[in-house]
Amino acid sequence: MDNKGYTQSLEKRLHHGMEVFHMDIADPIHSLSLACETTIKAPIRVWLYNPTGIFIGEVSMGYSHFIPYVYISRVKATMNGLAHDLIGGSYKVVIFTYEEEAAFVKDELMVRFNITVNEDKAIDKAYLQEEAWYGENGVRLDFDHCIKDEAKYYKGDFHGHSIYSDGKNQPSQVAKIVRQQGLDFIALTEHNTIPFGYKKLGCLPIPSFELTLDMGHMNIHGVHRLAFPELVQSSQNPYDLLHQTLETYTPTANISMNHMFLEPWHFQDGDFDMRRIHTLEIICDPTYPTSPEANDKAARFLDFLWEAGFKIYGIGGSDSHNLYEERYEGASLPSVYGDPATYVHCHGLSINHVIDGIKHGHCYVARFVQLDINIMHETYLPGQQIGDDVRELTYQIKVKNCCSTYRGRFICNGRVIKQQMISKKNSTMKLTIILSEDPFWLRFGLYDEDGHVIAYVNPIYNKLNEIAETKLSQLLEKFGEQYDKRYII
Repeated sequence: MDNKGYTQSLEKRLHHGMEVFHMDIADPIHSLSLACETTIKAPIRVWLYNPTGIFIGEVSMGYSHFIPYVYISRVKATMNGLAHDLIGGSYKVVIFTYEEEAAFVKDELMVRFNITVNEDKAIDKAYLQEEAWYGENGVRLDFDHCIKDEAKYYKGDFHGHSIYSDGKNQPSQVAKIVRQQGLDFIALTEHNTIPFGYKKLGCLPIPSFELTLDMGHMNIHGVHRLAFPELVQSSQNPYDLLHQTLETYTPTANISMNHMFLEPWHFQDGDFDMRRIHTLEIICDPTYPTSPEANDKAARFLDFLWEAGFKIYGIGGSDSHNLYEERYEGASLPSVYGDPATYVHCHGLSINHVIDGIKHGHCYVARFVQLDINIMHETYLPGQQIGDDVRELTYQIKVKNCCSTYRGRFICNGRVIKQQMISKKNSTMKLTIILSEDPFWLRFGLYDEDGHVIAYVNPIYNKLNEIAETKLSQLLEKFGEQYDKRYII
């Protein structure tokens, strides 16, 4: 076959939740486009594999704001495609929707495809990759490369969405907000998907996705390989899928439980073993009407988990879907990337340093303010274990950019042991305590006049209590019995 372009059209019916078909494409192939169209009112994924079995493209329909096609060539690709040298052979196409979605849909379950070969498609630059994240042999981003060398707290956001799933911001708008917010890194956590590449955002991208299941949501931060489509195809049972996803990504990624008390997106798998997560999102989308109470409860639940012997650290996420100019009903501030921000202490800014930092708790979460944290004359960072030889502990916090009056609290073993008003004129709080050999953990929190959490610094500790129960349902039951009794001086 010569280099002349051609288009093949076909229709495929979804008899069940998943259908597979193959298409033979002969050499030479310089470009390939797969466009999809359907009237099905349900979330549908289309996954494309090349003749060697490599996952090379994805089209999402039914909820995504991204284009309903993928374009691939060696020199350019849409963000949902793998830029590489195409080869002739049998290409596999997988059409997927969840069985319950397929059963619910009343319309004819038909998907139409246009497969175009060797035509240089006119594509809006907004949808083209500028920076490839993944290649034929796996991740292309250098997770160890430091874009900044200084040892300090770096500011970022671990939960946000764009047009690549159900967010409203174009990549150019994401980049603008990143600049406005002064973010050093961002994790765009699209629902059950991750782009093959993205626009350059002016900060460090943390390749991530939001595992979105009926029983709850988790963020997977630091994704080395695009394994999720294969996991879905191996099991559509959500509990099996949760287990397999965590098994796949836990060794290298950060596993974070999202907005666990924010209904109707709260985490509902009562049998879940809480030892399987590294972090818990304790401030999420704070301008959403019911978020303040849900966030306060998450912060208190994390205190409860520490008292129960767990070493799980707190991070934040804006979970921003909206345009900057939009507001939730009753809100004066936007739901925007960087509110809250998570500040991670790293010896140089790289993907692996950020992931390692949150997995070890070297971070704090804050809205509006920044913190100077001095533990034992800067000997320790948040999240670290205090040496056995330490008998007197000094801990000082200075609140910067203080634009309101807050209440600072030092919380030890679940009880407030010191609190004071924090303001622009009185922005420093200091604690000195004598340590015993008994287990202890200690953290700092900042709260507004309504008692809502504004900042959360991860605990330091000497040793932990023995874990007696790991199942979420039983932990929540015990937590519920104590919830209204916390923070008693």
